[in-house]
Parts: sequence; structure tokens; C-alpha cells
Amino acid sequence: MTYQDSRMLRLQPGTPDRLAASIHGVIDAETAQRLADRLAALLAAETREVHLDVDQANPLSAAAAAILLFPLLQAARTHDPSITLTVHRADSRTSARMHELGLDRLVTRSDQPA
Repeated sequence: MTYQDSRMLRLQPGTPDRLAASIHGVIDAETAQRLADRLAALLAAETREVHLDVDQANPLSAAAAAILLFPLLQAARTHDPSITLTVHRADSRTSARMHELGLDRLVTRSDQPA
């Protein structure tokens, strides 16, 4: 993960069973892969919920959404099938791309901050 990537991903304080983070800036496909890898590496044995706030990111392209969310979802479900992934404050374009990819059936959405 590069210095620039670390500025794009901000972890939020939480409890051992909850991983909460926000992404910031322009997230392209290459950056999305590194962010997904970093988030997957942060999954702890106690993790039951993953919350990702995308409010401060530019609208995700379909490629960036797929590259970020599918591997993160796969890592979470491999870690523990009961883990939930919630995407917070996705704008209408990001939401539409998530719907196109079928992600809206796999992740929960929330209009509240993570």
C-alpha cells in the first residue's frame, strides 16, 4: 500500500467485532485493488461487521466498485460466512453501478455515516 493509498483509506475507531473505514478521493481500478487487499488484511478473528463509507470518494466506476467490493466480500465471507458488509453513503451513481453488478443483493446499504 502506497502513501497515497493510506491517505485514501481511513480507519475509524470501533470494537473488535466491527471494522469501519472510509475511502477518500478518486478510486480507480488499481487503487481499488490495493484498498481491498488492505481491508481484507484487517479482518480480525472477532470481526462480524465491515462498514465502508464512500461519501468522500468520487463516484465509483463499475470496475472500481467490482474490484473493491467483490474481493472484500469474498475475504469477509471466507473469514466467516456470517460477516456483513455495509456500504455507507453511496451516491446515486455508485449505487447504480452496485446495482448493475448485483452487489446490492450481497451488501447492505446505509445512508448514515459508518
